[in-house]
Amino acid sequence: MHTEKDIQKKVSDTKRHYAETPFDFGEIIREQIFKREFVYDLFQEQDYSDKTIVDVGCGTAFIGRYLREHHPTYQYLGIDVSPEAVRIARASGMNVVEGNNLKLALRNEFSELTISDGVIHHTPLPFCAFKELIRITKKGGLINLYVYKKYHLYHFIYLATLPVRWLYRTHLGKNIVENIIFPVFDICYVQLGNRLYFKNDFRVPRRASWSIFADQILTPVAHFFSNDDIVSFAEQYGLELLRHRMSINGQGLQFLFRRRL
Repeated sequence: MHTEKDIQKKVSDTKRHYAETPFDFGEIIREQIFKREFVYDLFQEQDYSDKTIVDVGCGTAFIGRYLREHHPTYQYLGIDVSPEAVRIARASGMNVVEGNNLKLALRNEFSELTISDGVIHHTPLPFCAFKELIRITKKGGLINLYVYKKYHLYHFIYLATLPVRWLYRTHLGKNIVENIIFPVFDICYVQLGNRLYFKNDFRVPRRASWSIFADQILTPVAHFFSNDDIVSFAEQYGLELLRHRMSINGQGLQFLFRRRL
């Protein structure tokens, strides 16, 4: 049972973590991932010119920048817990505000399309965050959700690397992580995955690789889910499953839901 103090500490830890390392895959890989997501398909299939799109946990607003380039009339609002990510997004002209996905400062039934791409699994109460996504989505509107998959190899890697997160809190440990552990992760996980799954022949830049390491290994909170975990909760709260599939490397689960009328 989480106490209010525990929850606030985890929210604070997560906010501080992503303020120090705003998530940045690198534009090329992020675009490749985006084009395999349901939300990308939606933008090809439907016209959202007169609809509100809310991107909860938008990071530096990659989706917002994509929409500005390809669909400039779309009404986009990004929300992120990291003040640094918000600063970067705003510097590029994006409509982004700082916010906590456990308590979104938006009215009920605000958006026609709500996006949560790899976010609720980094919150201390992921299903409370999911309920907030439902609350702000209009009846008949859509929710695009991505979460980590339970029992994938990454699930066990995250559990096994708890000592790495402890180490990183100390000056000596930080040096060990940055100069010994991270280079192994970079070669065996990031660079190999880039070639195996995305068929790229270029090397992922160190900055992007470190961002992935920070997001997936150093992150203070990570939850993992089965398909049934998500679908059963969604049905309980009035959502209809439209599409679902695993991510390209099997690490995550993608869902597209409609909020029932």
